[in-house]
Amino acid sequence: GQSEQKGLLWEISGKGLKKSSYLYGTIHIQAKKVFQYDPIVEEKLKKCKAFAPELILDEINQLEVMQQMMMTDNSLDKLLTAEQFHRIDSLLKKEIGVGLATFNKMKPFALIAQFGQGDLKNEMPVPLDMHLLKIARENKLKTFALETLEEQIAAINTIPLEEQVTMLLETLTDTLGGNGQFDELITVYLQQDLGQIMTMTEDPSLPKAIQEEFIVHRNKVMVTRIADFVKQQPT
Repeated sequence: GQSEQKGLLWEISGKGLKKSSYLYGTIHIQAKKVFQYDPIVEEKLKKCKAFAPELILDEINQLEVMQQMMMTDNSLDKLLTAEQFHRIDSLLKKEIGVGLATFNKMKPFALIAQFGQGDLKNEMPVPLDMHLLKIARENKLKTFALETLEEQIAAINTIPLEEQVTMLLETLTDTLGGNGQFDELITVYLQQDLGQIMTMTEDPSLPKAIQEEFIVHRNKVMVTRIADFVKQQPT
C-alpha cells in the first residue's frame, strides 16, 4: 500500500505523454543534510524543458509578503496571555536576538517560521527548493509556479487567528519539549518515508476543515496544474 512507499523522486509517464516528467519532494530549509540527494535528481532536472516549483521564489515581492503577514486590527499582545507573550518573547530573544514586540502585528502563523530550525539554520546559502530553481535557471529551463502567492496567503487566512495561536504555542512546546519535531521531520524526509511524512503533516490539533483547505485543497489545485504542464513539455 501507499503507506510503505518510499522515494522522493517520481517519474510521470504514459497517458499520451511523449516524454516523462518528474515529481520531486523538496523541503524549504537550508540544512546541509537535505542537499545530499542522489545525482539522478539533477540529471533528470537538466533533461527537462521546464521547472515548476510551488512558488517561483526569486520572483516573489518580499514586501508584499510582509504586508500580507501583518494583522491590521489585531496584535499578538491581545491574542496571547501575558504569560504566553513573555514566554515567546524570551524564546525569540534566544533564537534570533529580537523580542516579540517587533513582531506584535504579525499573524501567529507567520511567526512559526521564526522558530524550530534550531542549529540547522543556514548551513547552505539558500533553501533546497531555491537551490533547484537556480539550477533550472542556469540550464535555461522555463519556470512555472504550481501556486500563486495570493492562493498561498488565502490558504493561511482560512486559519482563524485563535487556531494560529494554538499552532504557534504547539510549535514552541515541541521545540522546547526537546522532542525535536523538526529534527524528526528531517530524519523522516531523508528516509524518504512517505507514510511517515504524511502522518507528521496530519496535525491532530487542527480542525478537519482547516486540514482540508490548507493541505488537501491546495494539493488538488497543484495536481491539476502539474497535469497541464507535463502535457506541454517534460517538466
